[in-house]
Amino acid sequence: MASTHTSSSKDSNQIYEVNVATQTATSVFNAQPIIGNGNSNAFAYDTARDQFFFIAPNNTLQYWDRGTALVTLASNTDLGLPASGSQPANATFYANAYWYFTEGTNTLNKVSFTYGGSPERPTFAAKESFTVTGGPGGANTFGDIAVNKLTGVL
Repeated sequence: MASTHTSSSKDSNQIYEVNVATQTATSVFNAQPIIGNGNSNAFAYDTARDQFFFIAPNNTLQYWDRGTALVTLASNTDLGLPASGSQPANATFYANAYWYFTEGTNTLNKVSFTYGGSPERPTFAAKESFTVTGGPGGANTFGDIAVNKLTGVL
């Protein structure tokens, strides 16, 4: 079975699936105007449910599940973000939650969901924030993050 990876393209506002076995890319969804000419960030993927999450240019949390539309899960207010600018640079999906660092800080945010329906669809439940200590010097200025699903270690 070939592995696939879903990503967005800054130039075309398309979501592409990249087959790493055949080294080919296929556009699978036109995300205009939501991805916003590359002004979206903090992409994360729930491999169990095949759902793709990201922060849109208006700082709302969006997701796509291979359907015909993007869905808004949380407002910028729900996420503690301004209406524009100052987006998180990183995100990951772990334990039924979307995780991201507030840009330029050591604050790790967990956006929890409840699930219902068939197939399962997320609904915003709550946002919690944690201060991470003992990491590299200075405030968070790095990009991607990931969680070891076996240990829960970021």
